[in-house]
Amino acid sequence: MAVRLRDLVAVVLLLGALLLQGGLAAEGGGDLRDVKGLLSRIPAQFRQYEVILEPDRNEPEWWAGAPSVVRDGSGTFWLACRMRTADSPRGLRG
Repeated sequence: MAVRLRDLVAVVLLLGALLLQGGLAAEGGGDLRDVKGLLSRIPAQFRQYEVILEPDRNEPEWWAGAPSVVRDGSGTFWLACRMRTADSPRGLRG
């Protein structure tokens, strides 16, 4: 079975998010059963969501994505996203 790098990155990021929410620490360790239990709960975390940014147009080649998040010293989270447009020249689309 081949594992795609993007899938592996997604799992690592999700595990990190669960750890930050108290996942493994709250369950008392780093046992493989704990990891399997956390992984089995990941899909439920994505059943409800809220769209917070949409592209300027709902057309092909227009999208909002490539998010980056940072938390500053006061605890405020900052989100930066790339806004892609289809009508700009290649290399300058977003």
